[in-house]
Amino acid sequence: MATIGGVVANNACGMSAGTIRNSYRLLSSVTFVLPSGTIVNTALPDAEARLWKAEPQLCRDLLDLKERIEADEQLVAQIDAKYKLKNTNGYRLDAFLDGATPVEILRGLVVGFQGTLGFIADATPTREPPPACWRGSRWSRPLPRSPASS
Repeated sequence: MATIGGVVANNACGMSAGTIRNSYRLLSSVTFVLPSGTIVNTALPDAEARLWKAEPQLCRDLLDLKERIEADEQLVAQIDAKYKLKNTNGYRLDAFLDGATPVEILRGLVVGFQGTLGFIADATPTREPPPACWRGSRWSRPLPRSPASS
């Protein structure tokens, strides 16, 4: 059985997902744990403040990378072209173009990161119906009741 974290971490959405109905576009929020142990919950209103407090150097580095990418028109054009086609290969570099803050950038980078930046503990889709790749995952079915909860 697939888990939603695995689907998101691998950016796996099957042949029919295309460039719009995929994990990157339909992920509303995600909770993940960085290698340092810092927990990032992108749904929290103070997620940015928490991340800046816990990981100031990471925040500065993400914004520096964003600035360097956006300053290179040719690179921006290459990134745009890469994601106009279905692409599930590696980090979603368009996260640097789509995200304005470190939390928003990380939310995009965890899609397809295959666990290299941390561990996905929870993922919440947008209110649209989930993509086909999520429908067979544990996210789409209630978990069985354990004997302890009876």
